[in-house]
Amino acid sequence: MKNVATLPPIVATSLLTELDTAGIPSGSTDLMAPGAAGAIPGLLGSTVTVWVEDDAHLAAARQVLRTMQADAGDDNVYFEDDEKTHS
Repeated sequence: MKNVATLPPIVATSLLTELDTAGIPSGSTDLMAPGAAGAIPGLLGSTVTVWVEDDAHLAAARQVLRTMQADAGDDNVYFEDDEKTHS
């Protein structure tokens, strides 16, 4: 398994749906954990880690996330590109 990104719960849920649609096997930390969905006031920093089952799908999964972000006008940095960190 390889981490795609650590995201706010609503973004993670959308990404998991998009990855499933793209045929990319993935999973996440427990989205139903107390506070994960922001149900508890004051937990604005709750996050969910999304991962792919096969490391070979990492680049495609991150591209799905980039496309989602572009479509939503979301310019947050949820991961550092591996190519940039290893060059």
